[in-house]
Amino acid sequence: MAEEGIAPEGVVDANTALQEVLKTAFIHDGLARGVHKAAKALDKCQAHLYVLASNCDKPMYVKLVEALCADHQINLINVDDNIRGMGYDQFVEKKHP
Repeated sequence: MAEEGIAPEGVVDANTALQEVLKTAFIHDGLARGVHKAAKALDKCQAHLYVLASNCDKPMYVKLVEALCADHQINLINVDDNIRGMGYDQFVEKKHP
């Protein structure tokens, strides 16, 4: 039996699994970053998963994404605020000044 706090080999937590999925999608040019690109992919049913940061401060974006995901039966994951500090920096769209 595994000691408490140590996961058995081959078992990963949700955060690590999500990072791996995003990394694989990024490598294979399968990652749409930003609301505009992502909404186009959702509308064309070209997405399998949408990762929505809970600190999104645009309610209309949240409603749009939730509606598109629901209409096209696309998985939607809400992640904690400020995912940049959790190893997701390369997957987040850069803000332009």
